[in-house]
Amino acid sequence: MTDEGDHFPYASHGLLGMILGHWAEPDEFVARLRADPHQGVRQHGIEIPSEVEIVFVVNDNQVFHLRRPPARDTEIGRRLSQLSVDGKLFEALCGVMRCPLRSWSPVPLGELAERYQALLELTRTDEAMLDRYLTDPWSVLAEHGVDIPRGVPLKVLVDRPDRIHMVLPSPPSAARLQEFLARFPIPA
Repeated sequence: MTDEGDHFPYASHGLLGMILGHWAEPDEFVARLRADPHQGVRQHGIEIPSEVEIVFVVNDNQVFHLRRPPARDTEIGRRLSQLSVDGKLFEALCGVMRCPLRSWSPVPLGELAERYQALLELTRTDEAMLDRYLTDPWSVLAEHGVDIPRGVPLKVLVDRPDRIHMVLPSPPSAARLQEFLARFPIPA
């Protein structure tokens, strides 16, 4: 188990800190988070109720995970919807990481996010759409104006009120990470 004295790089920087910590120490960081997920997210300033299971998954070349978070009108959905990264930082992160939604889409990031949010809302009200999204995300995304080649391995993760997934993007090259940190210096 992780104790209060364990070092997490970029602690107290929220979601951004978790992404950068994972990129700085990929294997060790994820191992510590998985050892005690609640303590790990708490050290990054994120409070998740202890009764909610936290599952960490890491994107890599084998699979890209797409999350359907809980609805914003649920308790855990409200908590998670408050976690955000500054728009400029997020755009810069997208520039250095491989993100299946962003990497293959010429659509501006804001519009892309709106399309994806509309799809997620639809999967909450239409069980058949959710089933299709789980089994054939490429087609469902394409129907919503987000084209991802079928060769890109996708897996859809559905959060529930009692279990959430935290997806960490695969680390960029050391040079791209340094380029990001030069533009947005963040104290470790």
